[in-house]
Amino acid sequence: MACLTLAGTAHGQVQTIHHGQVRTIHTDHFRITYFPGTESTARRVAEVAEEIFPHLAASFGYDDDYAPIHIVVFDDTDFGNGAADDYSNTVYFWASNLDWEIRGDHDWVKNVLTHEITHVLTIDKARKKWPFQFGLISVNRTNSNPDMTFDFPLYYLSTPKWWVEGIAQMGPYGVGWDTWDSHRDMLLRMAVLEDDLHTYEEMGTLSNRTGGYRGEMVYNQGFGLLIYMAQQYGRDKVNQLQEHIGLYSFEVAIKRVLGIGADQLYKDWVRFLKDQYSQQVAEIRSGGHFEGRPLDELNGGVLDFHPVYSPDGTKLAYITSENRDYRIPHLAIYDFETGEKTVLDDFVDTRISWSPDSDEIVFLRSKGGLNDIYIYNLE
Repeated sequence: MACLTLAGTAHGQVQTIHHGQVRTIHTDHFRITYFPGTESTARRVAEVAEEIFPHLAASFGYDDDYAPIHIVVFDDTDFGNGAADDYSNTVYFWASNLDWEIRGDHDWVKNVLTHEITHVLTIDKARKKWPFQFGLISVNRTNSNPDMTFDFPLYYLSTPKWWVEGIAQMGPYGVGWDTWDSHRDMLLRMAVLEDDLHTYEEMGTLSNRTGGYRGEMVYNQGFGLLIYMAQQYGRDKVNQLQEHIGLYSFEVAIKRVLGIGADQLYKDWVRFLKDQYSQQVAEIRSGGHFEGRPLDELNGGVLDFHPVYSPDGTKLAYITSENRDYRIPHLAIYDFETGEKTVLDDFVDTRISWSPDSDEIVFLRSKGGLNDIYIYNLE
């Protein structure tokens, strides 16, 4: 006797907000819901979504098989993000842009919206339209000695995290709305030169050592691996992966599309990166180098950035995560004359400015989801 148990749930829950008059813009392929005060953003979202849809649909074979995608636009906090729930065919978009130091600067609406729409299209294709998210095949034999039962769990999507995020970034990349920028290249380059790349297995999840800042490297390496794949095998091969994913393994798709195993693909990519970056380092070193004053006492965090000298040249203000998580940095001021460092413990991650007399620093700080201007007097 065999039975199949099915279940369907959304990937994440978003609280329903009942406030004011909610409106929806209908386009050919999208339904954009927005709240009071966000109409201009919602209309730009509608324009960008319709502009990008033909490109994505053609790339991922989605023209003849779609339902309207729902997009919900938020602007209730000074918070930048996007999210996609492929099972409910919904994209969540926050209007405030995100100035993130480990990625370069790009058009917020075009980049993030295209990324999230690509999530919906590619994952929807990859799951082969199974009418469930979780299933259980149960096979049992009764009235025997002994009775036996076997259960086989099923999940509608066997895709590693590196592919899910990498292919989503290939959406805006394919139309020039994103690039392999210098920030991403710096992270990948140093990981290669310091022998600190995620293994192929680590690229598949955000758990273990891939948490926190390391989690961003899953996104970064996934994007980089797919760009390499497109350059070596052709962009069409990248897009074909979603059509050949196995029931229990993504590696089946790599073998079917590229003709090599996932392990070999990873080894080839790492060898390519080592050759590329080693050559760059050799070219730089061949020109000699100049030594300045070491500032090891200032390099205490995963991120140390936005350094600004005071107008009188006696101090350096900068943002650092020091011994904290990279997502909660603070402002530090280093005095070159005394060697003392002043730290403002509260969260600060924006660019900073000095007053002309070098007595005050101006910066933004987010509290309660809202950004405000602050002035810090050194006296």
